[in-house]
Amino acid sequence: MSERAVSKVKSVFAFGAFFYAPSFLSLRVGLPESGCVRRSTAKRQSASRRPPAPSPRFHASVTRRTFLAATLSLPAVLLPELVTAKTSVKSAYSIVTSKDGAPLALDKFSGKVTLFVNVATYCALTPQYEGLVSLFEKFQARGFEIIASPCDQFGHQEPGSNDEICKFAKEKFGARFLLLDKLNVNDGPGGVAPLYQFLRDTSPENPGQRVGWNFEKFLVGSDGRVLRRYKPGVLPEQIDEDIGWALQHLGQDLPPKKKPSLGVT
Repeated sequence: MSERAVSKVKSVFAFGAFFYAPSFLSLRVGLPESGCVRRSTAKRQSASRRPPAPSPRFHASVTRRTFLAATLSLPAVLLPELVTAKTSVKSAYSIVTSKDGAPLALDKFSGKVTLFVNVATYCALTPQYEGLVSLFEKFQARGFEIIASPCDQFGHQEPGSNDEICKFAKEKFGARFLLLDKLNVNDGPGGVAPLYQFLRDTSPENPGQRVGWNFEKFLVGSDGRVLRRYKPGVLPEQIDEDIGWALQHLGQDLPPKKKPSLGVT
C-alpha cells in the first residue's frame, strides 16, 4: 500500500479517535471512584459537589455515529489505491515464475494463446493429461501453448519432486508442453504464486475466486489477458472451439458462451 494510502488510513482513524474519546470519558463521569480515594476525599466532595455531567447517552450516540461514518468511508477513500495495486500487472506474460529452480520469464510466450492448468499426479482428473496432450499437438503449430503448474494444495495429490512430476507426465502421457516448478494456486504457506494471483483476479468469470481443484484451466490470449476460466470438470476437448477462435482472432475477447441446448425448437 502506498504512503498516500497509509496517510489516509491514519487520518480516518485519528478523526474517529478524536470524536470517540470524549464519549468514552463522559461515560465514566459520575461513576463511583475506588474506595480509598472516596474515603480520603469524602469531606471535600460533600462540601463541593460537581455539577451534573451532560448525558453520556446522547454524547456517545452522536460520536459513535460520526466514528462509524468515518470508518465506513475508508474503503471509498482507499479504492483507487486498491484498484491500482490489484491491476498493476496487465499481462500474464509479464510475470516471472520458476522452472528447474531458476527464474523463468513468461514473456517468451507473448503473442501466443496459452492454456494454464494446475495439475496433480494422484487425482481422479489426472487422465485429463491425455486431452491436454491432444490439444497441444493439434494447435501448437498455430501458436498455442500449454503451461502446466503442479500443485499439492488439493488433498496432497502432487507430493513428488519437480523431476518426478515431469517424468510421470512425459512417460505416462507423452506430455511435451511446459511444466513449471510446483507452486501454490491458492493462499497458503508461502502465499499464492503471482501467476495465479493474476489469473484469478483478472478472470472474466468469478474474478478473485479461489481455484477449486486440480485441473482448473485459464485460457490466456495473445496479449496476456485471461479470456475464459474453466472449472476442473471441463474436459480439454471441450475447450477446442474456444482455442481455435482465439487463434483466429488474436487480441480479441471470446464470444459469449453458448447456452446449452434443451432440444426444443
